[in-house]
Amino acid sequence: MHDQEFLRQFETLTLAKSEFSHQGHLRIAWLYLGKNTFEQAVYQITHGIRRYAAHLGAAHIYHETLTKTWIHLVRAAMIIQTHKTFEEFLLGHPHLQNKALPFQYYSEALLQSEAARKQWIEPDLKSLP
Repeated sequence: MHDQEFLRQFETLTLAKSEFSHQGHLRIAWLYLGKNTFEQAVYQITHGIRRYAAHLGAAHIYHETLTKTWIHLVRAAMIIQTHKTFEEFLLGHPHLQNKALPFQYYSEALLQSEAARKQWIEPDLKSLP
């Protein structure tokens, strides 16, 4: 599916749940970061994921700190090198497919806390790029 169709389906809540895996989250971040200021993109991504999760009946699994951590990691990768497609972006930054990447920045206890789920918490191990 083309990027704009993916984004359209996400925004209209017609995107299949199977399309919104870890890679789907990265794709949403890449798309919004590529066309907005950082602040605008953060709002669109977090608001959009919350809305999509609620639509699926999964609002309780939204995690603010993890979501924003991945936004920072995607942005850092985008600064290093630009790509025309999301597939090229992932090929250029395969480390982003490692779901354990946030644990380089956060202790497990902090990331699993209710506070981190509900609000942005700064990393406790090292600063985000």
